[in-house]
Amino acid sequence: FILGLKAVYSTQWRMMRGINNRSYHSYGLALDLIPGNHGGKHIFWLWSAARMWNWEKIPLGFRWSPPEEVIRAFEDNGFIWGGKWYHFDGMHFEYRPEILLLNGALAR
Repeated sequence: FILGLKAVYSTQWRMMRGINNRSYHSYGLALDLIPGNHGGKHIFWLWSAARMWNWEKIPLGFRWSPPEEVIRAFEDNGFIWGGKWYHFDGMHFEYRPEILLLNGALAR
């Protein structure tokens, strides 16, 4: 999987799209795993929305995601994965241990 990545973006000082807050990337608390090839699958809701009006109906099987082992490794260490969001972002991981602790997903 790692060898198939095109890029990994982490610290980038930028605003969150559409609101006046800094992105978690600005603080080094988020990273994007950009695949070299996503096999024509949808990876980010906004990119899909630019091409189709009903992007939210894209079946999970047509959305790109990293291997389950990668997702689990991040979640086991306090990150949430953007591929589980309504506004999906399959390449995005964000350090939010408080969310996982509240949902009982992390050992205390």
